[in-house]
Amino acid sequence: MICQLDPDPLVRLSRVDTKVDINSDQRAAWRGFQRMAVGLASRLNQRLVGDAGLSLSDYEVLTALVNTEDGILRAFELGAEVQWEKSRLSHHLKRMENRGLVSRKVCESDGRGLWVSITAAGREAWRRASVAHDALLDDLVFSRLGDDQLDQLTTISDAVLDGLGDPLCAD
Repeated sequence: MICQLDPDPLVRLSRVDTKVDINSDQRAAWRGFQRMAVGLASRLNQRLVGDAGLSLSDYEVLTALVNTEDGILRAFELGAEVQWEKSRLSHHLKRMENRGLVSRKVCESDGRGLWVSITAAGREAWRRASVAHDALLDDLVFSRLGDDQLDQLTTISDAVLDGLGDPLCAD
């Protein structure tokens, strides 16, 4: 994918809606969302570390790899999938590789990029962690939502994610 950005930052900024007068209901909804997101991430991380020895970050990386046909992605694709900057991804992958969860290999076609693949140990760790992950999500989220609320959550998530655009094209 090729991303076209105007080289002039003032032109890019002029395309941004600069409305700053959000109302109290919007502010309360945003704050509630933030608290929920941080709380869920914290509880998931605690459970995954306790039950499977993986952090939530480890789990996100392994999930991205498990969800591919062959358990392998280019590092830039993996970074876009987990929405991490290159430096964070590089350091985290090195730690995961040292623990035997993933392997990294230089891409021979360009000599610069990396292929990242999940190892057998990584698959087993992900399998153990996914049981804990899914059980906690069911307890904290899905068991508390009716079908209509789940549909609303999906619709809201899709709308916001659509507004964020393609992470490969982020400034």
